[in-house]
Amino acid sequence: MSKEEIMKKWESYTNRVKSVANLKKISEERSKLPIASFQDVITSKVKSHQVVIITGETGCGKTTQVPQFLLDYMWGKGEACKIVCTHPRQISTMSVAERISYERGENVGSDIGYKVFFCR
Repeated sequence: MSKEEIMKKWESYTNRVKSVANLKKISEERSKLPIASFQDVITSKVKSHQVVIITGETGCGKTTQVPQFLLDYMWGKGEACKIVCTHPRQISTMSVAERISYERGENVGSDIGYKVFFCR
């Protein structure tokens, strides 16, 4: 994507969050998750280190929020990025992609997707 396309996507997303009641509520709920207060720290560490390990209690938002923090950070700068999350089970992979897409008001397969590999 070009910088202009990224900026249009970012603007569209931020406008949707402000204007769509459901997304506004989701955004408010996301901001109450324990990990939300670490958003700037996480993006700063990822920017300055090749490897960052994030730990936290179950349900704090690590899986669903960190990819969105990074995407929002990059799109806010007009830069493209690819974020890959791994999960040991197919159902986890699918449900995380669906949850993140839901929280962003998108469909799975647009900007958020998943790929399942079968290893034996």
